[in-house]
Amino acid sequence: MNIKNLTTPILIIGLSIGFAIVGLGVYLTRGKSKFWISKKMLLGSLLISLTSVINQSCERFGTDCYDPAPPNEINLDNYDYSGKVDINIASENKITGILYDRSGEDFSFNITDTVGTDTIQVGDITPSDGKFDESTEDIYIEIDNNIPVGEYLLNLYITKQSEQDYPVSTYRLNVKNED
Repeated sequence: MNIKNLTTPILIIGLSIGFAIVGLGVYLTRGKSKFWISKKMLLGSLLISLTSVINQSCERFGTDCYDPAPPNEINLDNYDYSGKVDINIASENKITGILYDRSGEDFSFNITDTVGTDTIQVGDITPSDGKFDESTEDIYIEIDNNIPVGEYLLNLYITKQSEQDYPVSTYRLNVKNED
């Protein structure tokens, strides 16, 4: 670990402990001691200044503080955090989502059994407005109404249907048929 990366947290922790001790001094003197109040103001301003500089350090050096989204990241709307997508084909046969940082024109999917051996359906991922022309696109995947009820794997690709090799995302798909 770099010494700069280690000293800043230690300094913040030390200043915070000092601030707590001085705050206790202000409390015990019932706020009537100019000495304790001035020390509390000094340590508080140092803490605020230090954290302000730390929060802006990424921007000063021209880098992003957060990692940018990977290209062609697809997030589906109706999935839970375990990676499972539920769809009731009796009422809706479209899975919607968003494609971030799009690069390319061809996006496809396939639905396989949970082992990944039998392909149930293959199709294109379609932009909601009809064409891929934005860096962030609303998309949908149309599921066949005749797909049997059960659990499947939904594999998403950044290629044409005929060139599917390795999926960029895989979701568990739970197909229901409830009126």
